[in-house]
Amino acid sequence: MKNLLVTSIVVVFAFISGNVSGYSSLTVGDPRNNWWTEQGTIEEAEIHVRPQGIFMDFDLFLTFSARDSYYSPSDTLEVVLNFDLPQDAIVHDSWLWFGEDTLVARLLDKWTATAIYEGVVKRRRDPSILQKIYNNQYELRIFPMAANQTRKVKISFMLPTRWNKEKVYTALLNELLGTSRFPVQNLTVITWEDETWKNPVLQGAAGVSFKAMNTASLGAHYRADVGAQYLSNRLSISFDSPAKNGVFMSTYENGEEGLYQMALMPSAFVRAESGQKVAVLFDYDISNTNLTIDQVLLQARDLLLQNLSPHDSFNLLFSNISITKASNNWLPADSATITNTFKNLSNPLSSYSNLPTLINAGIEFIKTRGNKGKIILISNSSDYGSSQVANKLLNDIMALMDPILPFYIADYCNAWNDYYWINQRSYYNNEYFFTNLSKFTKGSYEKILDGKSYTEILDNTLRYLSGSIKSFDLYTKLNSGICYGRYLLGSGTDIVYIDNPILQVGKFKGEFPFEIYYSGEFDSEIISDEIILDEADMHASDSLLEAMWAGIYIQHLEQQTQTNDVISEIIQNSLSERVLSLYTAFLCIEEAFLPCEDCEDQNPTAIPDFKVSRKEVLSAYPNPFSASVTIKVSLGEGSTEKIIQAGIYNITGELIFVPAPEAMQSQQEFEFQWDGLDKDGNPLPAGVYIFILQTDKNGYQVKLVKQ
Repeated sequence: MKNLLVTSIVVVFAFISGNVSGYSSLTVGDPRNNWWTEQGTIEEAEIHVRPQGIFMDFDLFLTFSARDSYYSPSDTLEVVLNFDLPQDAIVHDSWLWFGEDTLVARLLDKWTATAIYEGVVKRRRDPSILQKIYNNQYELRIFPMAANQTRKVKISFMLPTRWNKEKVYTALLNELLGTSRFPVQNLTVITWEDETWKNPVLQGAAGVSFKAMNTASLGAHYRADVGAQYLSNRLSISFDSPAKNGVFMSTYENGEEGLYQMALMPSAFVRAESGQKVAVLFDYDISNTNLTIDQVLLQARDLLLQNLSPHDSFNLLFSNISITKASNNWLPADSATITNTFKNLSNPLSSYSNLPTLINAGIEFIKTRGNKGKIILISNSSDYGSSQVANKLLNDIMALMDPILPFYIADYCNAWNDYYWINQRSYYNNEYFFTNLSKFTKGSYEKILDGKSYTEILDNTLRYLSGSIKSFDLYTKLNSGICYGRYLLGSGTDIVYIDNPILQVGKFKGEFPFEIYYSGEFDSEIISDEIILDEADMHASDSLLEAMWAGIYIQHLEQQTQTNDVISEIIQNSLSERVLSLYTAFLCIEEAFLPCEDCEDQNPTAIPDFKVSRKEVLSAYPNPFSASVTIKVSLGEGSTEKIIQAGIYNITGELIFVPAPEAMQSQQEFEFQWDGLDKDGNPLPAGVYIFILQTDKNGYQVKLVKQ
């Protein structure tokens, strides 16, 4: 099979805004009549997963169609997929299939990419364009697709991992499959083991497990086929944690500069309460959720498996006309007991809420068994939101407890039923009641109306159980050297929860050992210590760690005021590390600049590296300049690279100057002078400009500053 590497580079400097609220949709339509579109269908779905440390790397393969639409077979359609990715996600590749050929995208500035794509659509060639629209919202467009045909794509991205004492896991984002007009019948999940990452487990699909396989294209791997009956669940994949003594660190060195990633579990150096006792209370109102009872229970089961240890104890209580319990005593929270307890349940929940009685039963269960325990309340009730009702109920609950038992509340009501204005602020549903119950008992409150999924709010709730470290401070260095460019994933470290890992990427120069210093306040006591890691304690990473660092750095820049310098820095790092940003786009187009004969459609290990070269191809002097600047291009003696295009752009992406053809007669080395004028000979204002040189193999750029 011949595979084509389609290399088109788009650089968009102007911010292109989109819908600021999260959404996912799949449509097909004629771009000449964009007022009418229909929902598209995902005919096939496959996902490849490789753990990389604090991220997992995903290759998502999707095949689209316009099945059973009103379009005639001769109509030429455009596919548009809008989707969300979690915070800190990093998109780093896109492929498009053209028959049996594989078109591998080239990363360009968004302005150029969009212009090329729109021009291609008019001329009926085969492009796709993948853009970051806003924050974590993305858009993929594919053209053309005949109404009776299909188009296949691949989107590659990295998602942050979640860590607990035993597992490293992340969601599979199978919710995206819900955009399909006709339900996807099967999701194939492929993954691999190595010396660091072992024992892959699929969660959220009872009875589906990975099977060891070996094929020519994928090598030794594991495969699971998830049927349609499980695809409405929140699926995740986990591996055994490679952390030792609560620390995982891997490094990658490129010349003098090194990069590292670190997962640090506070529970490794803080002695939290041992052997927790947790009563899990389930309350369910069918009118306030689109989740079934089975989904509520099974996703809770999976998260209990991930977050409780065999040293802990648990019990389950269920809202009904009379409250039922899984057991009359505490149960050991080992995997087998948790699994069997949920398996043996028989219609435990009613379709209506009985919240006050449920809470009373949970308190009484703990009081009659030593009065030591914590309560996780999983509820979607909306009946107790007014201050008159809530305050009386709060007083009654508090009077039942001595000592006070902490309530950790996961509110999965997704209906905006009732609105209350209390104490100069608004509350919805039971928000006022739950907020104060968690505050008075020193617990926590998570709600789905904050834009989180049921799995996310429950996962966060479980992580609060062991308490937190206040005023936490973390510092890293080498024994002989420095660390710099350090970025945390997620929230900062002022307050860290014992069971929530600290995930960090950074750079270093120097010699090992690696030193980690931490301090903070836990249980009213000051803690402070250091962790020393030798080179033998480090795991090996590859160049993908550069993309991790660049992705987090770009996201940090995107949150700042978007000045010319900030935008230029985003674009430069995006192009050089092949990481999508707000100002760049992945573009596939049928005309190939460079064949990719060795690409294997399904083999992630065969993906070639198309990063912008780091070598000193371009130079400019003087820079900054006032009157004129000389730009020198040196591809190197014997270089086979062929120049496709060259030009100077302003920060909004407008092409303002093109070197004369005679200036580029030598393909390997040439220079030309630019007087700071546009292509019409008009003087340009002071500011930042970018010279971009595109060859058949790489893209190069240099920033020019006019004073």
